[in-house]
Amino acid sequence: MQSKLNILIFMLVLLLPGAAASAGFDEGTHYIEIPFSESLKTGDKVEVREFFWYGCGHCFQLEPLLHNWLEKKPEAAQFVTTPAFLPKREAHAKAYYAFEAMGKLEKLHTAFFNALHVDQRKLDTAEAIADFVDEQGEDKKAFLKAFKSFATDHKVKQAMQLGQQYGISSVPTIVIDGRYFTTAGMTGSHEKMLELVDFLVEKIAKERK
Repeated sequence: MQSKLNILIFMLVLLLPGAAASAGFDEGTHYIEIPFSESLKTGDKVEVREFFWYGCGHCFQLEPLLHNWLEKKPEAAQFVTTPAFLPKREAHAKAYYAFEAMGKLEKLHTAFFNALHVDQRKLDTAEAIADFVDEQGEDKKAFLKAFKSFATDHKVKQAMQLGQQYGISSVPTIVIDGRYFTTAGMTGSHEKMLELVDFLVEKIAKERK
């Protein structure tokens, strides 16, 4: 009778929110708390921010997994994407914000990834990316205007500052609530990284209640 009770208790523990998800995730190994960070003021939502670069093969591999994750992400999660910035990546960061300004991010984001990694195209100048936009049936002139705009330059600078603030040194990196960051290298795989994101989102959401 006692052994049956123990089994029942064990099964109930497994069903508790986050009990299974937390197994094997250690702070300092699988994720790191950002020094001097503060919780973001996002209400009931927990910000999940991906830093990426279009030219990064690992970011490209993560894309389909992110799409699947977004379909079943924790209710408390609010997903945001930020292009990581380094001088050699500036054109791609600007392209991201130009796509966004055109209202065509959803259409062009994945297509641009595919052009770089599947078609192996060299798209690292405003003119080359504008030709790509034209091929997608979108307005080349509107893209170039957005690409070269003050608003895009400002957003790229903000992204750079945010990356420096969070200590981003590689991509893809995911920052949760402005407090923790993790990478697939830290967790062992993209899949485990997204499991960890779920765990941290639940943890932070509970702390806010």
